[in-house]
Amino acid sequence: MNRLKRLLNWAMYGEYRWPILFGVLAVIFALLFWYDYTRTISVGDRTVIGYITYKHNRVQRRFQDRLVWTNLENRSPLTNQDTIRSEDLSDAHIHLNDGTVIKIDENSMVILDFTGSNPTIDFMNGGLQIEQGEGGSGLVINSGDNSIDASDSDLRLQSGEGNLLDLIVNRGEAMVNSGGQVRSVAMNQKAVMSDQGVDVRDIHLIPEEPRNQQIVPSDYGAVRIPFQWKVRGEFGAVTFQISRHRSFSSTMYSQTVNGSGLVAQLPPGTYYWRLFGRDRAGNEEVSEVRKVFVVVNSPVRLATPANGETFTYVNEPPLITFNWSGNALASSYEVLIGRNADLSDASSITATTTTLARRDFSAGRYYWQVVSKPSMSGVPDRRSPLGRFDVQQREGFPAPEIQRPVANQTLAEKDVTQGVLFVWKGLSEIKSYTVQVATDAGFENQLVNQTVSNNFLQAGAVTQKGTYFWRVRGSGGETESDFTAPVRFRIDTEAGAVEGAAQEVIRNMNPANGSRIDLANRNSLTFNWQGDDRARDYEFKLYRVVNGREVEVFSRRVTDESITMTDLRALAE
Repeated sequence: MNRLKRLLNWAMYGEYRWPILFGVLAVIFALLFWYDYTRTISVGDRTVIGYITYKHNRVQRRFQDRLVWTNLENRSPLTNQDTIRSEDLSDAHIHLNDGTVIKIDENSMVILDFTGSNPTIDFMNGGLQIEQGEGGSGLVINSGDNSIDASDSDLRLQSGEGNLLDLIVNRGEAMVNSGGQVRSVAMNQKAVMSDQGVDVRDIHLIPEEPRNQQIVPSDYGAVRIPFQWKVRGEFGAVTFQISRHRSFSSTMYSQTVNGSGLVAQLPPGTYYWRLFGRDRAGNEEVSEVRKVFVVVNSPVRLATPANGETFTYVNEPPLITFNWSGNALASSYEVLIGRNADLSDASSITATTTTLARRDFSAGRYYWQVVSKPSMSGVPDRRSPLGRFDVQQREGFPAPEIQRPVANQTLAEKDVTQGVLFVWKGLSEIKSYTVQVATDAGFENQLVNQTVSNNFLQAGAVTQKGTYFWRVRGSGGETESDFTAPVRFRIDTEAGAVEGAAQEVIRNMNPANGSRIDLANRNSLTFNWQGDDRARDYEFKLYRVVNGREVEVFSRRVTDESITMTDLRALAE
């Protein structure tokens, strides 16, 4: 009988043993991938070969030994054999340690390989511009079956449909090897590489200024930009065009001119420009398409601490978080903090993000200012207004601030079957709180006397109808605050109105108060609550606490009793 059972078990599970095995393996590999994705991405001991000096929209990097793509920011270091890609409407400027500037166009991918005797760029697709300046660096560019010796040249590459590849040399001379065919491409020449070989031709309509992917800073609105070009050969008037689209499916500016330049006034945005003309024989020619960015060099605005804000402490100086608005052209920020209003005694701190946290502030008055630091020449620094804050040392902790239940509030018995939830607010220095609940104002008959490290407590001993009193005090080591004044509340069959306040109609909120939520594997977060039948709609607001102040980060009016956030970037730790 036992043998028969074993045979039946094997027959039963044998049919599924391969799916089960594959399922286990899938889980294992998923966990390994998740570990690779979530572990800290850092340069480590990799060789740094350059930095991102300007990044527009979404540009990503993948290390040679990693599977996961990570986002790049201004001043992100780049390492040997990094793969860089840009998405739609995204661009990046890279400055290599040897002075070479690489400008990556949208929808592009390159691999930076500096392991050999000559630096090599593997160009996969998109658009790429190389600016080396005089001297060169022995740079080699590989793209499919094409190899380009760009040792002493500045050039631009653009991939097309199929295996089509366009090369324009803006300075010096480049050698092209395409399928064994070697051709020289000089300045102001264009090479078209395809399956049929290499076609080298002269360029007659030559854009000069602004350079491709040049950034033009704007203080506030539109800026006057001088466009210049050169015409070689017997050409008549040429047509100058500006469009918001690379394809020039529509143009916002088109003018036929006899000269070699004009001035156009453009508001902030991304623009493409080109030249179109005919020579004396009637042959048409269209110049290369260049891109120019008009970017607002926005002033830096201080957010927190609020001007004139006061921070208090008893034993340990407070952790003060500084926040300010970002500047799209800044690669870093200089934060100046001092005791004098002219900042003559200020300490200088470099930050690469728009936030900074410091704790080393003794009692006194402080002034602070933030200066944006662009990495591109010709872009001026922007300096914020002067901010002021005070730090005061107190003799003792103030009593915590009662939040719920509030004085004279009536709670419904059905809502406290697991116990009343007590919530309060205290200082960051306070390490623990003592909560007492009693049936009398003198706290002779205590139901709860408990010490917790959080700012809330759900008391399972308080569930029955009746009148109660509660209070709380904080402790920070050897120093304790006073107890709050006794707060009277009731538990009854139905919830009642608070004296002097509107009736509470929002109940059973989720996530519950004090919840910890791991966003690592989430792409959305749902909030729901139990409302009131008489409510027409609800106003949902989400706040982040910064330096003890509530800063609104999300707001929406809804008719349902729930809302789902799909953009979780506002939810910092």
